[in-house]
Amino acid sequence: MEVGKYKFIPDRKTAVIATLIVLSLTSLGFWQVSRLNEKLGIENQINKKNSAEILDLNTDPLSDNTSDFKYRKVRVKGHFVSEGVTYIDNMAHNGDYGFYVYAPFKVEDSEKTILVNQGWIPYAGSRTNLPDVQFSTESQLIEGSIRIPSKRPFVPSSVDELKIRDKNLWLYMDLEKYAKEAPFQIYPFVIYQDSQDNSSFVREWPVFNSKAAMHMGYAIMWFSLAVIAFCIFVFGNLRKNGGE
Repeated sequence: MEVGKYKFIPDRKTAVIATLIVLSLTSLGFWQVSRLNEKLGIENQINKKNSAEILDLNTDPLSDNTSDFKYRKVRVKGHFVSEGVTYIDNMAHNGDYGFYVYAPFKVEDSEKTILVNQGWIPYAGSRTNLPDVQFSTESQLIEGSIRIPSKRPFVPSSVDELKIRDKNLWLYMDLEKYAKEAPFQIYPFVIYQDSQDNSSFVREWPVFNSKAAMHMGYAIMWFSLAVIAFCIFVFGNLRKNGGE
């Protein structure tokens, strides 16, 4: 193929390698675009659910699909149960480390109990010295948002065995395991409590970040590298007419 004073004479082996490189880089770029769209979709769903009318768990029926009401704002009346309080270790807040404290909340006029993340509390000297958390077991109305705990991370642990009658120190919240060991029925979700009270818990919950700029930046980088690789292949195989 002639291009002005030049001929494009690609080497077959080089052409195959260049094609594979360009296709690989391009696919990485499209993968970042798909990740961006996926994250933006999740962010939009969360924003819609946060702005939806608050659910009353004492009266409003819930579907069997937990994803339908994940991140929804809720209120529920009942009382906390002192048995089964669980501490999640190594939680950070403003550069300090401490625990998330989960406590079971018995729903009024129901056989079921909801596990409530009451918030963050700093270490009491050390991670093995669990703070003596006090909370009211009287009837009360709490508000918060529904969350689904993450699945078990690939981290070996010797401190996450549930002993429901003791103060428990876990590395993460395993809701399925908790439900099997607890002496009460547990909802398949937890509430991150927002309502304020006189407790010392910090309730500044992490906000979902789509990292749109990061994914877009990576996509541009991969597409740019694909263009550069293509240009190197083309210009590296141009020969002047009459030349070698």
